Amino acid sequence: MTGRWSLPHPTVRRRAADALADCALDDGVPADAVASLLDSLVSLLDPDDDETRQAAARGIRAVCQSHPVAASRLGTDRFVALAPYLSSADTTTTAHLLAACQRVAARDSTPIIPLTPTVRQLLAEANPSVQSQALDLLSLLGASISGHESNLSSSQ
Repeated sequence: MTGRWSLPHPTVRRRAADALADCALDDGVPADAVASLLDSLVSLLDPDDDETRQAAARGIRAVCQSHPVAASRLGTDRFVALAPYLSSADTTTTAHLLAACQRVAARDSTPIIPLTPTVRQLLAEANPSVQSQALDLLSLLGASISGHESNLSSSQ
């Protein structure tokens, strides 16, 4: 189930995103299936279809909230792929993805750290909810809002 899905019809893509999002909520998903599930959902983050993109983002959030240990072990590439979808253009998608990143960062910030510059840019957004979530995530990452990384473990 990895790679970009080439489902031709937007309705089919949307239904696939909804079904995968629902699967992500199942506590019985084996840890080794989390990577495939997350890859499939990331591939459905469609820049041209708000409903499909939002359903996929909801699924990514569900994966990371239901399976934070497995998600935190997936490495940075899967999370870096979320960067283009963290924007004011779609606050619903951004909110789901920030919540997913927060859950993973609470467990292990390593895979999320490369998103720091993108998340920092969200502090300038007009939407206060997005600003608040971005600030919460930056706090979990140990990043300052001024643009400088702080390494809390080395200062103690």
